[in-house]
Amino acid sequence: MKKNFTFILSGLLYLHFAQAQEITILQARKKAEGDTVVIRGIITADEFGNQKYLQDPTAGIAIYSDLTAGLVKGDSVMISGIIKNYYGELELSPVVSFQLISQGNQLPLPKVLNFNTGFTETYAGQLLRFNDANFTVSGSFEAGTSGKNYKIYQNGVEKEVRIKPQTNLPGKAIPSGKFDIIGIMSHYKSGSTDIYQLLPRGFSDIIILKGPVIESGPVQSDIQQNSFTVSFTTREAGNTIVRYGLTKQLELPEISNPVVKTIHEMTLTGLSPATFYYVQVASVKGNDTSFSGIYYYSTASNSSGKIKVYFNNPVNTSFASLSQAKYLNKSIDDTLVAYINRAEQSIDMAIYNIDNQNLSSNISQALNAAYQRGVRVRIIGDGSTTNNGLKEISGPIVVKSPQGANYGIMHNKFIVIDAEHSNPDKCFVWTGSTNLTDNQIHNDPNNVIVINDQALARAYTLEFEEMWGSKTAYPNAVNAKFGKFKTDNTPHLFNVGGTTVELYFSPSDQVNTRIINFLKTAEEDIYFALYTFTRTEIANQIIYRKNAGAYTAGIFGDVGGSSSAAYDVLQPALGDSLIKVYSKSNIFHHKYCVIDQSNPYSDPQVLTGSHNWSKSADESNDENTLIVHSQEVANWYLQEWAQRFMDEGGKVFIGFEPMDLSIPTSFSACIFGNKLMIHSNSAESGQFQLNLYDLQGKLVFQSAFEVSEGNTARQFILPELSGSIYLLNIQNLTSSYQIKLISR
Repeated sequence: MKKNFTFILSGLLYLHFAQAQEITILQARKKAEGDTVVIRGIITADEFGNQKYLQDPTAGIAIYSDLTAGLVKGDSVMISGIIKNYYGELELSPVVSFQLISQGNQLPLPKVLNFNTGFTETYAGQLLRFNDANFTVSGSFEAGTSGKNYKIYQNGVEKEVRIKPQTNLPGKAIPSGKFDIIGIMSHYKSGSTDIYQLLPRGFSDIIILKGPVIESGPVQSDIQQNSFTVSFTTREAGNTIVRYGLTKQLELPEISNPVVKTIHEMTLTGLSPATFYYVQVASVKGNDTSFSGIYYYSTASNSSGKIKVYFNNPVNTSFASLSQAKYLNKSIDDTLVAYINRAEQSIDMAIYNIDNQNLSSNISQALNAAYQRGVRVRIIGDGSTTNNGLKEISGPIVVKSPQGANYGIMHNKFIVIDAEHSNPDKCFVWTGSTNLTDNQIHNDPNNVIVINDQALARAYTLEFEEMWGSKTAYPNAVNAKFGKFKTDNTPHLFNVGGTTVELYFSPSDQVNTRIINFLKTAEEDIYFALYTFTRTEIANQIIYRKNAGAYTAGIFGDVGGSSSAAYDVLQPALGDSLIKVYSKSNIFHHKYCVIDQSNPYSDPQVLTGSHNWSKSADESNDENTLIVHSQEVANWYLQEWAQRFMDEGGKVFIGFEPMDLSIPTSFSACIFGNKLMIHSNSAESGQFQLNLYDLQGKLVFQSAFEVSEGNTARQFILPELSGSIYLLNIQNLTSSYQIKLISR
């Protein structure tokens, strides 16, 4: 009888949750008092008796109920309850039912704010941190039977902290100096009193600013198969401690260095290849200890690290610097099927759209065949698209992403093959911008990138299984997370056969911010090709880099309606010669950007994946983004970009000319006033032609000149110059050189 009762109760809970659509906490906070809502999140505070706090990536809220009294910090729960405004504090009370999804989850990192912005309704219910605060009273904290408020200050701004009697703060000494403080933002309103107050959960939420406070890091570097280095800095000198493990409990023996310093660096050795480790750093001085958060890092794998890129439209190989880009003429589907046919153990596919009509190879049949020969095949498709190819799947389980106001689209296009194979050269990740349909493979400009790396494959598998809800062949809908409900749960930095690769997933990893940081590193050039580009903050960053001297040009796929925001910012700054809009009737579907490919010493990179530069891609959709630090890979994308730009009538400027780094002549140049000065160092004599262009591609000066063996210098008188940045091309019959010049 007991087992039957448990089953019936579970079934009732399931029916209740199924009848009410799950929404985000932010949406719940906008509901009317008395409305019943279903929300999901992580418990961030359990120190206040029956009052808990729940937070998801959108907001936080109080929970007050005897029913949830047993919940503790780190519990992931789905809760159904009634919205109530209790003296200004928005809460769920009563709680109708709840379902414990998992335990021991990492808490959301406290948002670091200042007093002026943090003590507002926007952040009510959320875990926050305020730095460099102080009290002006002394003695010990008191709380009475219901709590006591204390004035707290930050740079002269006064706010209030409430000490609750259920915490361990009563009786503790009030700090006399500066400190950082963490707590839950709470709202209290009664009569003429209307205040926001911070609720510290315990004395550990008050971080005394003395000793070796961690100021930056940790940062991972020198990633090898069996080791990596972790570095960080502290405000005051202290020793160096690194705690780590395969779990968040950091169960492996910590390593330390007793030398007192402010710049800290430790190398973890004896690690396993393609393995992920949780890492926390700390520093001790006297009785004071500072800890960082817990970070997730990967070692390098033993895979070959080979990277292949395929384009479905012609490329212009005359701009190749190291090797030619690969154009697959209507055969991307054949190539994918070849990879599927070689799979031996597992295939995980997350695809926005698949339709085999008019394809030369039936991808669904290949997946079915893999399943029949014993390969574990798991498939996630977008729930909002027809996905006719998924209807042809027979055998493998297919999950479709949830729909509704809480979710965007499952926009990924990645496939992971044999991630756990004992031979690391069998592990592959297939991703990029290409959906598996006729137009996407045969017509719409797209790219595919395939990487042989077990660590990267395992990271993609983590993301897949977060949406799948389990590590097994069978999905678990209760544990499955999509869109805003996902967490940042993968490593981000990889050493792929000696090439640095970064990996980010949306919406958990703040990818638009990563894109801005990527663009901030551009020094020489920026070339973008984007289907949807609407974020003006990214457009403004491009303008900053252009004004700093980075040559910039790009192609937009769509500038209609609301898609014109970024174009409207960039077009006046760059002009029609540097900005093109795709004019053909099909879709320009790329989502990539190349930076600094013209200078091998300036960290050439390409950013690609499924992520459009838009709000929905960043905040709602399931997406993936790769940043590959490689001159060769960046140049492959440039060869494709150059042809698309030329197709739209654009002139591909000097920065795209190939550089032969092995030729025996080098040049340096500068412009002072109306004089162009060129210095050469050559092992042989020869005739060269120079062409000087402005940023619009207009030829402003040209001349032929002789280069003698050894060091020589030449001076040329220029016409009046109106700009500040110019591109100098020097070439002969066999070689070409490019130099960016700033007129002084």
